[in-house]
Amino acid sequence: MDIEEIRSCILRLFPSGEESHIDIVINESGSFTAIEVLSDRTINRSFTGYFRPAGRIVVTLDPVLSLDQMRVFHDVVNGFLPRIGDAEDLQSNKFLVLIDGEYPQLFNDLDSFPNIHGNAREEMLPVLHAIEDLLKLNGYGLEKHTFDHKPTELQARRR
Repeated sequence: MDIEEIRSCILRLFPSGEESHIDIVINESGSFTAIEVLSDRTINRSFTGYFRPAGRIVVTLDPVLSLDQMRVFHDVVNGFLPRIGDAEDLQSNKFLVLIDGEYPQLFNDLDSFPNIHGNAREEMLPVLHAIEDLLKLNGYGLEKHTFDHKPTELQARRR
């Protein structure tokens, strides 16, 4: 699938009444980010997506976040988006989202509080909610798993 086909798909799924263009960057992980830029050069919306077999793509409208929050959101999401496709290909009901310490800008120590939200940095709660929404759109929920001899993990499990 080329960039024009991705643009066309985004506009079909998320029509815009504004005069704009969409800039797309394809990441090494096989995911992509897209930004809709209005004619006055302001950013209207941003999207995140990934490629699926048979020329299909999955694309979501990104949440409204600050620049710092958006940076963290994209770092985390680009890390696990390919795992959603892998889990679907393997017909797995779960996959690893992150390991304790992997995203310190998003979470304090994952063993600090018994629930996931209590471990998120306060200023990053909107990012955590956006990640949960993205997982929910794909049929998954976020779960915390604690182990005796290895770091705590956040996993996505099919609902």
